[in-house]
Amino acid sequence: PTTTNILYSDDFSVENSELETFSDESGAAETKDGTYVVRSTGELWNWGRSKSEFTDTIIEFDATIIIAPTNNNAGAGVICRMQTRDDNSIDGYLLAISADGFFSIRSITSSTMNPLVDWTYSDTVNQGNVENKVRATCNGSELKLEVNGELLATAATDASGPQSGGFAFAAVSFETAEPVTEAHFDNLIVSKP
Repeated sequence: PTTTNILYSDDFSVENSELETFSDESGAAETKDGTYVVRSTGELWNWGRSKSEFTDTIIEFDATIIIAPTNNNAGAGVICRMQTRDDNSIDGYLLAISADGFFSIRSITSSTMNPLVDWTYSDTVNQGNVENKVRATCNGSELKLEVNGELLATAATDASGPQSGGFAFAAVSFETAEPVTEAHFDNLIVSKP
């Protein structure tokens, strides 16, 4: 992105004030050792959300799933246009990859996820504890997920879905016997399309 298009950027070299910091029984989110860390200790997605809200964005970042089940069945990604309802459930769109080489785009309504692009395998997604460069576009009705320079998926938003909101880095384990996942995010750039 050109410098004039950048809405927010962070290399997490110092404590971050834009993204939330917390620790509870579900996991944690914090700036640590030059990255933003999201830890999930249950079988649900956990996330750290921005304070600012945006409409149309391109969100670029490096993602590494540091801790995952032994079969790498864990996910990490970004939620765009995240809105919190009165009952604390959320709406938005999740663009994600997994440590075993899959990708997905999902809509979120009242914290229930539905696939717009279901989990699909790609050799482009680096597996295991290896960095992936992710570019997630939420522009008008268009959602695009690019990983390591390759366009993997596109989808259209629902007209009734949120048109703006915060963004959040997210992580999850899909294994009930090994429910802990930790993802590290770095070199964040949020820009206007």
